[in-house]
Amino acid sequence: MALAFLGLVLLVNALFTLTTVPLLQASLLAAGIILAAAAVRWSGDPARCARALAPILAIAAAPVTVAITVILLARAGTVDLSSDWAWPSLCRYGLALGIIVAACGATLERRRAEWALRGLTAAAGMMAVVVIGHDLGGATFLGELGQGLRAGFDTIVALGVVLSAAVSMNALERRDPRSAALLARRVERLVPAVLAFASCAFAIGYFHDDALPMATAAGLGLFGLIVAVRRIGVGTWLGQGVLVIGGLAVTLVAVSLSLSGAVSARVAVDQSAEPIGWIGRAVLDFLPIAVAGVLLHGALRRRRDASFAAAAAACVLILMIRAHQDTSLFDLGPMAFAALVLGLGVAQRDGRPGRVPARAPDGGGPS
Repeated sequence: MALAFLGLVLLVNALFTLTTVPLLQASLLAAGIILAAAAVRWSGDPARCARALAPILAIAAAPVTVAITVILLARAGTVDLSSDWAWPSLCRYGLALGIIVAACGATLERRRAEWALRGLTAAAGMMAVVVIGHDLGGATFLGELGQGLRAGFDTIVALGVVLSAAVSMNALERRDPRSAALLARRVERLVPAVLAFASCAFAIGYFHDDALPMATAAGLGLFGLIVAVRRIGVGTWLGQGVLVIGGLAVTLVAVSLSLSGAVSARVAVDQSAEPIGWIGRAVLDFLPIAVAGVLLHGALRRRRDASFAAAAAACVLILMIRAHQDTSLFDLGPMAFAALVLGLGVAQRDGRPGRVPARAPDGGGPS
């Protein structure tokens, strides 16, 4: 509890500090690491948490290892982590990983994961209401469409479309022997989810004429496809086929967007030195594809509650397309929200239960 409190203090202090000095970036990194350690300890099953995080951490370590190697080889004797791009980028990357680990450790249990999913959906729904009121009322505090704070709001609202669909699917999958209680619980969970879905979908579809509605529709379609495959109960070979097709589709989307010219995020990456530019491009392309593959594989293996990992995989698809359009994903707010979604999906992609404490033969407490 003390670790979690300290991490929250550092994180809040960093998020509300308007300066960009290295001390801010260091506090962000420290907050992510401390929160991750606290959440893993709180989960009660570090082994299961490590098992769920192993492929994600391996994927995340790949570009960092390559980047450090290239920097050392290409800039021997001139490496300076205090430059305008290197230190902040590394700290934000570390913070995102820390939030993913923390979210995974905190949502290993199904009940916690469900509450976390509802909370994220509620946050996205409220932001959608703010966007709708902002545009219909002619306000200007969010800025122009596709820029600044408004772009970050739109990114989170787009994820809210998939998250609200996942909440609705979880409500429909609940089993209860008492029909009256089942109906009441379904209505209790479905109504807020449907309202959040309608708000997010309206905010994205009505006010945007760019690629964001297409990206949202692609993510929602991928989520529906995975859930449909699991509901039908097809064999493993077809599930793996869907995984391959989904990976190819993600790759084709990335290539098509890269060739279309609407890649302002890439332009920002390419402004750095040449040995670093291609690493940034690899991060934008390789990481989402690999992470989506891990999440899809986990969703296809689960017999129940596949919507958590499926929703996270769909959100990765939306985020990858969004990252090729603007740099709002790399702002602290959207980045933290996306990391929470990924951590939740990673925690629930493994259907194996945690360890159960050994009990005495007479049914008493632990021996």
